[in-house]
Amino acid sequence: MITFEERVKALLEEAKGNCSSAEVIGQLRRGKIMFVANGGHPDLQNYDVGEVALRVINDGKIGSAYGSLNTDPKEMVKSALLSAKYGSKADFEFTGNDVVDVEKPAQIYDEECANLTPEWLAKEARRICDYVLEREKDIQFNVQLDNEDRWVVYGNTNGRTGEYRRSCLTTFVQHMFEGSKEGIEKMEMSCKPFKMPDEKLDELIWERRAMKEKAKDVPTGPTEVLVLPTAAWSLVLRLTFGVDGGNIARKLSPLTDRKGEEIFNASVTILEAPDRDWEPGSIPFDDEGVPTRPRPIVEKGVLKDFIFNRRSAARAETESTGNGIKRIMWGDGIEHGPAPYFTNLVMESGSTSIHELIEGIKDGIVVCDVIGFHSGNILAGHYSMGVGTGFRVVDGKPCGRVIDTMVSGNIYEDFKNIKALSSETEPTLVGRVPAILFTGMQVSTKS
Repeated sequence: MITFEERVKALLEEAKGNCSSAEVIGQLRRGKIMFVANGGHPDLQNYDVGEVALRVINDGKIGSAYGSLNTDPKEMVKSALLSAKYGSKADFEFTGNDVVDVEKPAQIYDEECANLTPEWLAKEARRICDYVLEREKDIQFNVQLDNEDRWVVYGNTNGRTGEYRRSCLTTFVQHMFEGSKEGIEKMEMSCKPFKMPDEKLDELIWERRAMKEKAKDVPTGPTEVLVLPTAAWSLVLRLTFGVDGGNIARKLSPLTDRKGEEIFNASVTILEAPDRDWEPGSIPFDDEGVPTRPRPIVEKGVLKDFIFNRRSAARAETESTGNGIKRIMWGDGIEHGPAPYFTNLVMESGSTSIHELIEGIKDGIVVCDVIGFHSGNILAGHYSMGVGTGFRVVDGKPCGRVIDTMVSGNIYEDFKNIKALSSETEPTLVGRVPAILFTGMQVSTKS
């Protein structure tokens, strides 16, 4: 039986004789998803997926194709060459032997994590359910544990090869308000086995109790606002567009030509951190075979660097930073073209706990989740989002859930008005971020 590596090599060999140059990336994903709805019976899904993607450069144009490990290499090359016939100009090359691998890549594979049993997942899901229900009997909530073993192999016709394996466990707990599409979410993830911290479950319960009643007379205008990590990602997302090498190369970003300038409050440091052990984003090379490297993007408020894939780097007349990632906003997929994206974004934390930050608020709101994160001109840093879940705070105490409330502004202005960052951080859709306390964010309500 032909192995996974042999299938990837066979596709690369087939491409060699039919185009100017080519690259192949293959991934084998094996995993389990354990889902428990509203504290009920566990539901298990298993998956075992092998995929390959091919990019070719032929007659100065780029073409691509993707398929399963069983797809005929000849047919995939044929499809990629047809794609290249109508493809865009190839303004970059698949580099080879000049690529130097990371000397000591982060540890991201743990055999125990890769082979967690359904029994282990079910037991942990049950423990979470019991913990929450013992403390909040009438709560509606779901628990999901995703466990994956991923093997990635890369090769191109210019001599570049590489591979890595990554294990991952993601635990997600969500409480939904009765009669609503909104709720409170808590997530944790690691390349090693872990149990969801009790503290996070306590926070979910505490936030629910803080929003039991509807708040009255929510302040409008510039207001002190604490944005929890579960909502802060929507603000940090705008920066990811600002430092995107494609937008820099086309001079569309407001950060173009501003490297070395102070763009945020000095409390803000945002890193590309693929060197951190046991964090799922710490991959040794990107989806174009370029080694990743740790570096500050914003350091103490000062813009330090951008993120480039091969294409955007060529257009900006620089080098790829190892940020060519096959993904769209909500997830990765081998069918996508590589685009500039963080591998492991980390926003450094502050020194004050979330509860201490809340206790210091005289009159303001806490935002737990947002609606319409995509509204406004994201590239320019604008946002105008509904508060999906959040509560008012008066004299440091919760005073009910805010309803029909919006926050708006621009991160390049508001991130200069940060009062404090929380000591806690959480994994989110864009990376690991803390809670952010703003001295004066624009708040508007129906009332």
